Amino acid sequence: MPDLVLAGCRWLESTPWGVMVRESAWMYPVMKWIHFTGLSVWFAANVTLDRRLTWIGFFIAFAGGFFLFSVEATTYVSNPGFVLKLAVLTPLALWWTVIVQNRAGAVILWIAVVTASVVFLLTNAGTYP
Repeated sequence: MPDLVLAGCRWLESTPWGVMVRESAWMYPVMKWIHFTGLSVWFAANVTLDRRLTWIGFFIAFAGGFFLFSVEATTYVSNPGFVLKLAVLTPLALWWTVIVQNRAGAVILWIAVVTASVVFLLTNAGTYP
């Protein structure tokens, strides 16, 4: 991993929100809940074709994910499962939301996202509860 990326991750881990989420007994589960709520809103809005809710869900999921990432950024950025998850998820989310939204071709990419997420969880023993 490039030194600049690791330095940025170390900085992110030392930010007040990174420290707060990491050291609090309740903040990590709350951030996880916010992240998954945002993903649920984003997905449901895509299914119902409501563009306004789609972007609201996307930004809620992004914010929750960002706070979760800030807890152990150096660990996550070094994890191939996490990198694969982001490499597949980001283009998929934009492709699904902006271009396709209701076509079945995205199912294969969703399977890849789920697989990458599972690999990430199985290979990252340092994740908080």
